[in-house]
Amino acid sequence: MKTRTIIRAAMAIAALSFAAPAIGAETLATPEATAKAFYQVYARAHVMDIPDKKHQGVWKPVLSDNLLKLFALGDDGEKRWADKNKKEPSPPLYEGDLFSSMVEGGARFDGAACETKGDASECMIALHVIGKNKDGKRETFRWHDKLYLVHTAVGWRVDDLEYGGTWEFKPKGRMSDQLKFVDQESRKNY
Repeated sequence: MKTRTIIRAAMAIAALSFAAPAIGAETLATPEATAKAFYQVYARAHVMDIPDKKHQGVWKPVLSDNLLKLFALGDDGEKRWADKNKKEPSPPLYEGDLFSSMVEGGARFDGAACETKGDASECMIALHVIGKNKDGKRETFRWHDKLYLVHTAVGWRVDDLEYGGTWEFKPKGRMSDQLKFVDQESRKNY
């Protein structure tokens, strides 16, 4: 548990030490541009697990108010879970990369194909990560996640993410499902 705390502290310092990419109205004018801005933030501020309050601010320019509220709900759930398990520490309820199907993190954005209807848009996102296969050889893994965006008074915002990886050990469903699960599990009495 101490190692995890040290890693989180180091990541918090790293997140605070960089300037978030400049995101203005023109950057969020289309769903495709917003998707690209989302993955620029991801690449620069990448955080494992559910972002705590310090890390949530970095995401504010590209996320909907609804999704930001769910981040706070998930973060509160993780704190509640840790408090319940002080005597026998247990891992967080959500571990890994919340922002992609690749729980190990490091996804790279290859592009977005969006379908827009009114104030809603669904974007298929092409992603990849370079890793090693079971033989230890370099391999590129490719997949598609889906972003759900909403149009607001200040531009397009990401409202949810659906995990599209096809391998066994990936998050299931949507990002919002994961955040709600953490909240619900943290409230259970065992």
